Amino acid sequence: MPPAYVAGKAAEIMGGRVVWGDPEASFAGAAFDSRMAGPGELFIAIKGERTDGHLYLADAAAAGATCFLVGRWDDKVAGPLLQMPDAARRRAAILAPDPVLAAGKLASHHRRRYDLPVIAISGSVGKTTAKDMAAHILESRFDLLASEGNLNSDVSLPVVLLRMDEAHECAVLEMATRGHGQLAYLADLALPAVGVVTIVAPVHVETLGSVAGVAQAKAELLRALPADGIGVYNADSTALVADLARGGVDAQLVSFGFGNGADVRAGDATTVFSRAGDRVTAGLSFSVTSRPGRAAERLGLKPGHSLRVTVPYPGRHNVTNVLASAMCAAAVGMPLEEGLEALAGFEPKSAMRLAISVVGGRVLIDDAYNANLLSMTGALEVLGGVAGSGRKAAVLADMLELGPLEAETHRELGRIAARSGLELLACVGPASRVTADSAVAEGMAPEGVLWTMNSNEAAEWIAERALSGDAVLVKGSRGMAMEEVVAELRRRWGG
Repeated sequence: MPPAYVAGKAAEIMGGRVVWGDPEASFAGAAFDSRMAGPGELFIAIKGERTDGHLYLADAAAAGATCFLVGRWDDKVAGPLLQMPDAARRRAAILAPDPVLAAGKLASHHRRRYDLPVIAISGSVGKTTAKDMAAHILESRFDLLASEGNLNSDVSLPVVLLRMDEAHECAVLEMATRGHGQLAYLADLALPAVGVVTIVAPVHVETLGSVAGVAQAKAELLRALPADGIGVYNADSTALVADLARGGVDAQLVSFGFGNGADVRAGDATTVFSRAGDRVTAGLSFSVTSRPGRAAERLGLKPGHSLRVTVPYPGRHNVTNVLASAMCAAAVGMPLEEGLEALAGFEPKSAMRLAISVVGGRVLIDDAYNANLLSMTGALEVLGGVAGSGRKAAVLADMLELGPLEAETHRELGRIAARSGLELLACVGPASRVTADSAVAEGMAPEGVLWTMNSNEAAEWIAERALSGDAVLVKGSRGMAMEEVVAELRRRWGG
C-alpha cells in the first residue's frame, strides 16, 4: 500500500492550493476515472475530448475518494459534491491550473522516494504485449509493480507511479507517445534504468509527420536513460537505427531482430495451430542466437549460444515482443534463457489481442484492440495459419492517425489481404473504401468484398456468409470499436 499524502502537502508539491475541505484530509493512490476510484484515493478530474471528470466528483466521493484534484472550482463543479452528507468531512479539493501536469509533479515526487530498477517499454506496435510478457517473467523473482492494461500516457502513467511502495523491488511500465517530447516527459517522471523500443512503424504519423519522426520520438526514451542503464531496441527498425546513429545515448545499447546486425537474432519463426473440437490452441516457435560482443555480455549471454523458443501466443510479429520482454528482464538480472523459458506459460492479460475461440463452429480471431499496417499484416498471417479446410474471412476497419500516409497504407492493406488468401472481406470506415477497391484490383472476387460505413452491416454480412469450419478475423483501430462486431458475431452464432 503506497504511503498517504495529506491534501495540504500534496497541493504544495503539485503547485496548487486547497480550495475546499480539510487540508489534513489524506489519500493514497489515485484514479482519473470515477468508475475506478477507490476508498481513500485521489480523484484527478480531467477534461477530455468526450467527457469532463469535473462532472463526476460526487461519483468519485461516493466510491470513497477523499481528495479531488481539479482544474476549476465553481458552482457547477462543486455543487453536487457539496450536497453530499458530511461532504467536507475528511475530504478536500485541490485546485491546480493543469490537473494532468499537477498529477505528474506528484508522481515524479513519489517515484523519487524509492530506489528500484524501472523498465520502460514503448514502441509503435506491441508495447502492451511486451509489457505483459516482461511482467510474466519478472513477477516470478521480484515484488513487481506493472502497468495495468495500457495505462501509458501523461494522464494515466502518474496513476501507476502513485501505486509504488516500499515493498516493490522492480517496476515495468508501458509508455506511449503521440507527439515529440512526450516520451522524454514520461521518462523524467519514471526515471527508467532500462528502456525498450519494440519496433518503429508508421503509427501516429498524423502528429509525428513521418516514420523518421516516429523514430525520433521513440528514441527519446533511449536518450533519457542514465549512463549505467541499458537500452533495448529493434535492429530491424531502420529509421530508429538511423536516428540512434546520431548519438546522444549514454546507456549501453543492445539490439534484437531477424537481421544479421542484431545482438540477439531470431530465425525460423513459425505459428503452430491445433484444434480439437471446439478448442483451438495457437503458438509461436522460433530460434534465438546471440552474437559475441559487449552488449551480449552485458545481458549475460553466451556468444553464439542458440536455443529454440516456444510461446503459446501466435504470430511471427510477436517474436519482437518475446525478445524485447526477455531482454529487458535480463537487464535487471533474469538470465535470458530463463526468461524465454518462462514465457512458455504466458497467458495474455489484455483483451482483444489475438484471442482465438470457436463460436458456432467458426474460428473467431478477436484482435479488435487496435491496428496499423504491421499488426494488420501479422494478424492476417495468423488467420492464414489456422488449421482446417474452411475459408478465411476478415472484417477490417480503418487504421487511424496515418496523416498523409492514409490512402497508400489502406491501399497496401487491400493488396496484402487479397494475397493472404481471403475469400470474404468486409471493410469498415471511410478510409477502408480504398482497401476494398485495392483487394478487388488485386484479384479478390467483387462478390466476396464489402465496403460499408456501418460496422453492424459488416457483422451481418460476414455472419450470413461465414460457414461452420471457416475462420474469421476482426481488427481495426481502437476508435473504430470493432469489439462491437465481435459481440454481434457471437450473438448471431450462439457463442
